[in-house]
Amino acid sequence: MKHKIKIAYLILIVAFTLSCEKETETLPENSEMSTQKKETVNAKSFEDLSKLVENGVDLDNYFNSLSTQTNKKSTESISNKIENLGLQFFSNSEDFPCNNLPLENFEEGLVNPLEVITFLNPLDENTNNSAFSAGDILPGVTFTTTGVNSNLLVVLGNGFIGDHSKIIGPNSFDDNLVINFTTNNVTSISMDVLSGWNEGNVEIEFFGNSGSLGVTTVFGTNNGTYLGIESDEPIIKIEFLSTPGTGELIDNFSFGICDSDEDGISNFEDNCPETPNADQLDTDEDGIGDVC
Repeated sequence: MKHKIKIAYLILIVAFTLSCEKETETLPENSEMSTQKKETVNAKSFEDLSKLVENGVDLDNYFNSLSTQTNKKSTESISNKIENLGLQFFSNSEDFPCNNLPLENFEEGLVNPLEVITFLNPLDENTNNSAFSAGDILPGVTFTTTGVNSNLLVVLGNGFIGDHSKIIGPNSFDDNLVINFTTNNVTSISMDVLSGWNEGNVEIEFFGNSGSLGVTTVFGTNNGTYLGIESDEPIIKIEFLSTPGTGELIDNFSFGICDSDEDGISNFEDNCPETPNADQLDTDEDGIGDVC
């Protein structure tokens, strides 16, 4: 009887030992899974400029890793908009018919060279924070963002990207820049469009009171690509959409009414656009002002 009890006891000990060994063997796998999960979370945390800078991330390698991602939903929505209603685009500033528009170059920004400041949107003439003081931005325009995070903008100091001066854009690479005009008379716009990291396409859509006026594609570079726009209908909003990892930014943003002779009447409506004639006098009613 005693021998049977001893044998049973030994069997229990062996079974318990084998069970512990089996459980111990699975621990490295569980530990590895935990590590993998942690790495995924850390990677996702680096989806805005400020965190990348703070953590000393290799920007070139990071953005190259994002270059194969696509935004299918956004791409599909753009592909259906093929008409440009009354829009004319210019890729050279010399060809743009109006180079005397009010210019916002963001040079009043409080950021130092080679540095970056993040701040809550919107950015307009009333903004008063660590990046801009009240009155630094021209009246009549508001810069904001839309997207997953959609609450932070950045201003980059001189030389941070390429050889440009101060530039602005969304802080998060998942967000897109939106520009709204507070007046209803902006028919001419020009800007430099930048892709802060990987050069790539930036889709830009323009809206008037009637809805979407059209879309154009600009190949953004680190040094900026010029874009000029003339519209028959006043533009009230601009929306940007860049490929993930490009990070759209802008500089030298000008806007207003193209009025070459500065007589208060837009070139589109002026019967003598190169000579001041505020009264638009046209005695013989031939559509050409008397002063021409």
